[in-house]
Amino acid sequence: MSTLTKICVVVLVLLVLFASGPFIQQAVTGPDWKQACQDQTRKTELAEASGKSEMLKAQVYQRLFENAQIKAVASEQRSIGTIEGKDVEIARLTGQLAKRSGEVTELMTFNKNFRLNLEEQIKTNKNLLTLLEAKRGENIVLNKQLLSAQHTISKQQTDLEISDRSVRSLQERIVQRNAEIDELRDQTPAGGAKVPTVEPVVKGPKINGSITAVRGDLASLSVGSASGVKKGMEFTIYRGGDFVALLRIASVDVDNSTGIITDRTRELKISDKASNDLK
Repeated sequence: MSTLTKICVVVLVLLVLFASGPFIQQAVTGPDWKQACQDQTRKTELAEASGKSEMLKAQVYQRLFENAQIKAVASEQRSIGTIEGKDVEIARLTGQLAKRSGEVTELMTFNKNFRLNLEEQIKTNKNLLTLLEAKRGENIVLNKQLLSAQHTISKQQTDLEISDRSVRSLQERIVQRNAEIDELRDQTPAGGAKVPTVEPVVKGPKINGSITAVRGDLASLSVGSASGVKKGMEFTIYRGGDFVALLRIASVDVDNSTGIITDRTRELKISDKASNDLK
């Protein structure tokens, strides 16, 4: 039974009860049947009109209810569709979240490995810096040794040049002395007079000194008999790596000596070096 049918039944019951009241009253009060009939007819018509009105209202309410049901069903279907769409969207977002979580995990693993590699590289760099510092120290020592060797070689070259010049000077003096001897021999009378001999150069231990004074063909040395200097010794005078002259000792004191300048190649200066053995 529908709701509209139920409403109609209720209305009819009410009408019957409402219409039965006058008949009962008429039966009890008096015999004015005509008037009562007319009154009852009017009441019945009014009741029918009221019932029709109520039925129209019920139909209107029924239509409104059906429309509301249709709208509710449509709204429910839309809600279901929306929920399904949201479910799909949630599933898609869940998949993206899982994918992003995997990427984040992969990035964290990569960062961890990168950090470990970086720490290892830093340790390697520290070790390389330590080795570099050690090599740098070795290079400094080697450079010092090289400079010392170069200085020694330069000094030896200088001494060698001085020795070569001294040797050449001595050779020239020997040639000169031999020429003088030959000249003296040529000048010797036929009776066989004795030829004077050249005074030999006095040798001794190696002695180094310097020029302290220069007076014409004479020069003074800073060393004397206390250092082993003897009369007749010959000293080579040099300045830097250049040969200057020879000095034949003529007089000796304890702390200094004086000699004659020979084979001069340039003017002597105070503080020029002198040595009797440049080997």
